[in-house]
Amino acid sequence: MVGASGAGERPVEMDRQFYQEIARRASGDPDFRERLIEDPTSTVAEVLGVELANEAEVVVLENNPKRIHIVLPPADVSTAELDEMAAGRQDLPSWWVCWGM
Repeated sequence: MVGASGAGERPVEMDRQFYQEIARRASGDPDFRERLIEDPTSTVAEVLGVELANEAEVVVLENNPKRIHIVLPPADVSTAELDEMAAGRQDLPSWWVCWGM
């Protein structure tokens, strides 16, 4: 989840469908892809239709055959929690989703 700024600040859930839509749009629209890479936070905020909180940062990594990306869970997540999520016994938080193209 990413925080939205404003009086009623609430987290914005970026689920699998959101990631798929961003990936599809970036694949078919070179200008959008360039904006997403150059200014991911503003571009994602525009797609979501919200202003993201100041502390929210969106990072976009572009895969290629010579680069491997490893996304780590937050440091405060226990091994037991990760095991529960991997086994499907606990809902996956937004940071769990990582898309490769």
